[in-house]
Amino acid sequence: MLVELTQLLEYKKHFDGLRFLLFLPVFFSHALGGSHFFPLWPNAFTATLARSGLAGLFVLSGFLITRILERSDTGSLSNDLPLFYLRRTLRIFPIYYATLLVLLLAGVLKDPVWYFSYLYNWRVFTDGYGTGFGQFWSLSVEEQFYLLFPLIFLCTRREWRLRLILALLAFSNVCAFLFGSLAPGKDYFILLPVCGQYIFWGCLAGYVDLAAPRHLSFKAALWLGFIFWAGLSVLELSNPQGLRLTLMPLKGLCIAAFIIALWRTTNTVLIRVLSQPILAYFGKTSYAMYLFHVPILLLLGPLLGSDHRILKCLAITIGLAALSWQFFESPINKYRNRFHCKPRREPAKALVSSKQEVGVT
Repeated sequence: MLVELTQLLEYKKHFDGLRFLLFLPVFFSHALGGSHFFPLWPNAFTATLARSGLAGLFVLSGFLITRILERSDTGSLSNDLPLFYLRRTLRIFPIYYATLLVLLLAGVLKDPVWYFSYLYNWRVFTDGYGTGFGQFWSLSVEEQFYLLFPLIFLCTRREWRLRLILALLAFSNVCAFLFGSLAPGKDYFILLPVCGQYIFWGCLAGYVDLAAPRHLSFKAALWLGFIFWAGLSVLELSNPQGLRLTLMPLKGLCIAAFIIALWRTTNTVLIRVLSQPILAYFGKTSYAMYLFHVPILLLLGPLLGSDHRILKCLAITIGLAALSWQFFESPINKYRNRFHCKPRREPAKALVSSKQEVGVT
């Protein structure tokens, strides 16, 4: 029963649908020729499309991880931190390194040490994208966050954790200004101290969700957050280089407001739409989709002809991700679920009262 309660605590089915919908703009941006991939349509629209979806994924990651850390905190750092790292490792590393190994054996992975060490974003910052698989920079950012933030967060006293998150947000803004001044020709956005601001906004949303009264639904924030998120993304099109970092705090706030409102929403129509079995399943496999989609676009795309090439690549990406989930990731996840700890706050009755929450994060 303890495993079931932990699952109920950290998972809502309609967030699986959200993950897939956030992946789609990233995929189509790269497929249409994002600025660092094959240049079929090199303009601000494709780059902005990718950034908007990726920003949402970053905020979502910070939101969920903060909730997990806060709710599973037993007060024993020697227990909680290894447990978190173990669960993250079992979820992320197997398919990540399996993908890298396939690319390495195929002879298409240049400078593999940067990929294997989760430092590819620093490789791109110093030397540019070149002919690499560009989506790995964001995976490097995520892993660097997973490595550092839990240690800092769990070592911080509970009453100081909100201040910690606010300090990290301020630190990220300072870093953006410093990198912009000292390295204006570099793509410093892909470094954790800068783009991590989106993740930290998610951390703030996760903390606020746990601290705010349960009856608050943030209904207005749901639609206002989404509308302003879309509006700020459109605004970037007029001057992406000049406005991108300037708008980050506002954009992060809007996405965070949308995420926390969606987590608490009681809008049955929205929940049913995002919880559709096909969307929910695609959301569960979206991590593998993210890993696979650029190699498929770059290596298989030219072989598929010009007719419906993008849709063919998307179908292959979805199909391979489904196979990965069925025969590789899912068995590992079942083993991962053996390692758990008791949720710290809400009583069991409150946890099982919602029919919306099932599964495992």
